[in-house]
Amino acid sequence: MLAFSLIILVLLVACAFANAGYQERRRRKPWEEYLTWFTPDSATSAPLDSPTTDASSQARNGTRLSITDMTCGFFQQALNHFDLPRGQSGTYQQRYCVYNDFMVNETSAPIFLYTGNESPLEQYINHTGLIWESAEAFGAQVVFIEHRYEGQSLPSPFISSCMAYSSTIQALADFARFVELKLFVDTGDFSRLRRRPVIAFGGSYGGMLSAWLRMKYPNTIAGAIAGSAPIWGFPRNFPSKIDAAYRVIQHGLQQSYPPTLKPLDNNHCATNLLATWPLISALAQHHEGLQLLTSSFRLCEVLKDGDTLIDWAQSPWFDLAEGSFPYSSSYIPFALTHKDAKLPAWPLQAACWTDSDLHLDWGVKFLGNRSDIRYAIEYGDSGISLTVDWENVVADWANIDNISKHPIVVGLLESVRDSISVWFNVTKDVECYDLLAAPNSLKQSVVQGRDNFTTSRFRIAQRNGVSEKRRLNEAPSSQCEEKMKTGSWNSLCCNEEMNLIITEALGLGNDPFWPPSHPRGTRTYADVIRWRGNATDNNEFCADPNGIFGYPLDATDPWSTWYDTIYGGTEISSHSNIIFSNGLLDPWSAAGVYAPGLDPTVSHAYQNHGQTTVPGLYTQNISQGSDNMIALLIEYGGHHTDLMYASPADPPCVTEARVVERRYIQRWIDEFWTVTN
Repeated sequence: MLAFSLIILVLLVACAFANAGYQERRRRKPWEEYLTWFTPDSATSAPLDSPTTDASSQARNGTRLSITDMTCGFFQQALNHFDLPRGQSGTYQQRYCVYNDFMVNETSAPIFLYTGNESPLEQYINHTGLIWESAEAFGAQVVFIEHRYEGQSLPSPFISSCMAYSSTIQALADFARFVELKLFVDTGDFSRLRRRPVIAFGGSYGGMLSAWLRMKYPNTIAGAIAGSAPIWGFPRNFPSKIDAAYRVIQHGLQQSYPPTLKPLDNNHCATNLLATWPLISALAQHHEGLQLLTSSFRLCEVLKDGDTLIDWAQSPWFDLAEGSFPYSSSYIPFALTHKDAKLPAWPLQAACWTDSDLHLDWGVKFLGNRSDIRYAIEYGDSGISLTVDWENVVADWANIDNISKHPIVVGLLESVRDSISVWFNVTKDVECYDLLAAPNSLKQSVVQGRDNFTTSRFRIAQRNGVSEKRRLNEAPSSQCEEKMKTGSWNSLCCNEEMNLIITEALGLGNDPFWPPSHPRGTRTYADVIRWRGNATDNNEFCADPNGIFGYPLDATDPWSTWYDTIYGGTEISSHSNIIFSNGLLDPWSAAGVYAPGLDPTVSHAYQNHGQTTVPGLYTQNISQGSDNMIALLIEYGGHHTDLMYASPADPPCVTEARVVERRYIQRWIDEFWTVTN
């Protein structure tokens, strides 16, 4: 700490001689003073689950700024920044919103830039509290830019190859051109650029963009906060992590409620969940069993098969884990369903402990090898014994009528129903359930043999409910208009063959799911390719037989080698000024950036996984021989929790993560002015 303080002192002295205007702002409201405003005891008392957000001074008064407080406009962007000859690809209008009231000196004010991702701009303006709660202390200009093909930033549906321009490289060029030509231009004179330090912020895919923006355009971006950015989830990075996201869910289910408490020995949640799936499969082989399952899960229609129920009941656990916030929040439900309904605090653990009896001891006992999926399951004194061998289950019971009425059987099934109701009845008004999977469901695409190379948080193959076959009979512009309604993500995955493999497989003996999604012996992505082949052109969403959308005709890169080539894969240690934050309760942390050999999503043993200043926060150096680029491991963090608004409910590791991030932001700004002057 002493060495770090001396470095900061030297930089501040250098800056004092270089930029008087900047130091005038620093004297007015230094960041060190600001940090005392948001300790756990003095955090904002604003509603924790409000879908709208506020800036720092307003936050202390219990109100939040929104898009209506910002100045918004449109900036003309090239559809194809890399087209030759230049200027012949057409243009589109990209929406942006700016807030200037925190600026003290417009010639030296840093720019806090949110790199919009796969939702309309309002979603990020309303929730990115780290920007709003930091901007005033830094005297920063706040800028949010909408991702192409999202919200109001839509190309014309009459252009040829209308979806071909949805890609990461085009999006990054959009951001860089906007900064250079809109924010740096001095009074319209393109010969004079008035550069200022730009700090990029982004979460999830937006975090990937903020990190890559710093890597590809370091002349424009001084530093980046990349929250929950899964840039190491591509096949060649860690080919054995095909079920890593579901291992994180297993870890989360083993925690107490709240997870900040010491894990308890009487937590049977993960075990009970794993035992339920073979039980459903066995019961569904009998008419009486189907009736029991229909009533136990309160289904709207009589169940016809067990597989459909299993797929449905397994689908929300990813979303619950992703939303591991210490307060009630609508962020994940709104992002995935556009419903402004709130999950409870710590929803994954709540599903086990407070909203169901899934954590109780229902007498379940496993005999055999769980990791190789060769075992028997006993269910207390119910008389049920199941033998499981990979995807096969054999039941041993005498009387199905007696079994279907046994309190252990009924209690276990109803506990699972109540646990998943945390997601499926998030609106609290559902009387019976249709078997419609949660948005992050992967299982059905694997079981049916369809390619799933577009796996992601927003991988919904037909989000607007219109089949691709029907669209083929429509005019090209109508087809393009319908396709644009689905947003940027799916088309981006088609165009660049993005393949985040950490959700490729589940049920391989390392998580609470069954049956296995792949044949026995599947351990790496190479095994998946041998089983599935390279048939990524079978994905229905990417079908483009008439060349209307501009998708690649043949998907030939299931290994996503293009991303490794253009962004470096795991070879990023030569870069600098990026913070990768990973909430370790978030399944996407399995694709996060970590120091070599110190990936906690593999072992979940946090000792020796980095330096720590408060319990539950670990810092790892990623850059070569320095702390210029770091990873923050937040033990009790969900999906980019650190980017959200400060809350009295935040664990110390989340609060301290924001302290570290602001300290680095100040460091990057100081370095910028030292070099510039």
